[in-house]
Amino acid sequence: MLSVRAFSRVVLCTILVVAGAIMIDGADAAELRIGLANEPDSIDPHFHDYGGNLALSLQIFEPLVHMDEKGNLAPGLATDWKATDDHSWIFHLRPDVHFSDGDPLTPDDVIFTLGRAGNVPGSPAGFGSYVRPIADVTASDANTVVIHTEGPAPLLPNFLSLVGIVSRKLGQNSTTSDYNSGKAAIGTGPYRLDTWRRSDRIVLLRNDGYWGKPPAWDRVTLRFIANPAARVAALLAGDVDMIDSVSVQDVAVLRHNSALRVRSAVSANIIIFEPDVANRKPPFITGPNGEALDRNPLADKRVRQAIELAINREGLKRQIMNGEAEIANQIMLPGQFGYDPSITTPPYDPSRAKELLADAGYKDGLKLTFHCQGDRYAAGPAICQAVAQMLARIGVHTDAEVMPHAIFIGHANKHEYSLFTGFMLIETGEPSSPLAATFATPSPTRDWGVFNRGQYNDPAFDTLLEAAQTEIDAPKREDILRRATKQLMDNVGFFPLLHPLDIEAMRVGLDNVPRVDGYIFAADVVAAKSQ
Repeated sequence: MLSVRAFSRVVLCTILVVAGAIMIDGADAAELRIGLANEPDSIDPHFHDYGGNLALSLQIFEPLVHMDEKGNLAPGLATDWKATDDHSWIFHLRPDVHFSDGDPLTPDDVIFTLGRAGNVPGSPAGFGSYVRPIADVTASDANTVVIHTEGPAPLLPNFLSLVGIVSRKLGQNSTTSDYNSGKAAIGTGPYRLDTWRRSDRIVLLRNDGYWGKPPAWDRVTLRFIANPAARVAALLAGDVDMIDSVSVQDVAVLRHNSALRVRSAVSANIIIFEPDVANRKPPFITGPNGEALDRNPLADKRVRQAIELAINREGLKRQIMNGEAEIANQIMLPGQFGYDPSITTPPYDPSRAKELLADAGYKDGLKLTFHCQGDRYAAGPAICQAVAQMLARIGVHTDAEVMPHAIFIGHANKHEYSLFTGFMLIETGEPSSPLAATFATPSPTRDWGVFNRGQYNDPAFDTLLEAAQTEIDAPKREDILRRATKQLMDNVGFFPLLHPLDIEAMRVGLDNVPRVDGYIFAADVVAAKSQ
């Protein structure tokens, strides 16, 4: 929430903001300054599959297939693509595309990229799962790439929307540090890297040889401001022209400032709670008087159902998120590929929750420690505290332990928690990837279960997921994914809570259509139309 001092500056800063807007609307609108919550940890587009990196790298290194603001596939460096059989995809490249150093894009650059993307030394979480289906890549002519797969790979275009194409000439003898220094950071995108001052800013310059519509801005400065209130203060002071990740506490003040424009869209990403369902001695659950338990209450579906019914999602949306969210009852949003309209949101029913606990043998309740990430999504600590109070009303006396994501993640990966928070990123515009990564039985050979921190294991679910990942026919694949989703939800494999809104604020002279992935691409930011 804005401090009293920051709030008092709103009127004073209005003159500065309006003056800035006039400059932006004018012919000399050369620079765009954006305040961002997340800083990348590398310029190398294949080093780390992380939102902070993708938000930057996809402005420099373009993929074959573009993901639009609604999460739908669109032409990128490839004008079109199609599966010719169960083992082959053809991608036709745009003619006359050049890297920012002037070299032409060739199929050989694509071949090199797809061989490199899953093999970057030191990568903390790379792109291997996206290129793993690929057996071989060949060029049939100067503008056509043929990708041969080990078997049916219906999601290949979705996967490749996250893999930026790099130059073989520069990349074959380059390391991640060469990309970070700028030496190898040469792409085909609308912008090229100028400088990176770690923990402070990145400066991008317009790629004057870009094949597409020239972006409006000659120079883009990305400033990294982790604190939400500090980002708002920077916008009000005129230090930046727009900001991302506006907090739900600050958005009302910004919406009432006539010198600013606020844009928002429902995020495809989802706030969830996960239970550890392994049948073991639970690490953070005891009986009502602190007595140790030999079996895990959360392994019992009735206990999971009780928790599900104890959560007042409407209350979280209204009171904690100030209405800046949509209630979730599954991974995908309505209208997205794989969304199952037959799944309904669990009602808030604490009385029935108590009955289910008693049926499971816990009529006197339980004690539970709930582990929460405090900096992973909007209002994280407040959501955790609110849910802890809701669980206490059904006899599950809960302590919410809030910690930074960096500390949380190591323990969660070792299955050291019983109930914990999650923030699922829906990067491929469909549910099979997050379902496989988070809920499939772990299988290193196919990258299943890499984020299965709740130790969920359901052979029927796995069978459906296996079928979906090899079904080329899109309607048939969507039907299978809906059945897999319903199987997971009926078994209460996790607790979906909210899709937050991606909220951006900017000077009134600017406009941008927010993306479901929350990224701000400078080439999409335009001068606002006259009101």
